[in-house]
Amino acid sequence: MVKPDHFKEVLEEVKEMGFDPSKIYFVVAVKVIRGQSKSTWKRKVEAYKGWGWSEEEIRLAFLKSPCCMVVFEDKLMAKMDLFVNKMGNYSCLIPCRPLLLSYSLKKRLIPRYLVV
Repeated sequence: MVKPDHFKEVLEEVKEMGFDPSKIYFVVAVKVIRGQSKSTWKRKVEAYKGWGWSEEEIRLAFLKSPCCMVVFEDKLMAKMDLFVNKMGNYSCLIPCRPLLLSYSLKKRLIPRYLVV
């Protein structure tokens, strides 16, 4: 059961991030934030910052695809390693397409990389 005060705080936080309450991504963002602790959120933000992302890039990526903050840190590192080090992309291009981070590394990303 969710405490009403905590739920209200999460709703306000999601609104402050720029989500439109009438859109489905608002609900997804609430679920993502509610589903993890503040310390987990901070660790993921630090992981993105480790790849050179700014706070604004992280916020924009979250606005475009809230699920980018659900990715486990080890999987995030492996995917970013593929995109940046192996494919030669710039890290700053990934926030424009954060949905890429939700794809399976073994089933989707690596097979497509090997074809190119």
